[in-house]
This record gives sequence, C-alpha cells and structure tokens, in this order.
Amino acid sequence: MIYVLTTINTGSNVGITEGMCVITANEEVVGVVSEVGTNYSVVKSVLDPSLEISANIASSGYNGMVQGGYASGHEN
Repeated sequence: MIYVLTTINTGSNVGITEGMCVITANEEVVGVVSEVGTNYSVVKSVLDPSLEISANIASSGYNGMVQGGYASGHEN
C-alpha cells in the first residue's frame, strides 16, 4: 500500500489539530492532518488511497466520497 505523507513546520503551537483539512491558497483540499507535534504536523495527502473525504458538488448538490489514488509511469 502507498502512503503519501508530508511533514510541515507548524503544529499545535499555532492551533493545528489532528483531523484538520489542509488547503492551498486557492482553497483546494490537498490533505488531512494525521499527526501533530508542538511545531510540526504530518499531512496525509489526498493521493493516499487510505484517505476518504466526503465531498459535495455545489452546482448539482450531489454528495459522495473522494478516495485517493496514485500511479507512476503511466501517461494520461
């Protein structure tokens, strides 16, 4: 199984808690905080197949689940 984790240099000292969503400046979800220390956090990427995120398509009202996936060496 592939696990896609990233460590960032901010943690509980600025209010980060486990389970928080991680988003870009453009408000795109890129992961979820899976572990928190005083001045670091571990982020599980949306590419990780073990991560499932509830989603809603605003234009249609459809609800669903988004699950990550990652493949290397494949075009398209």
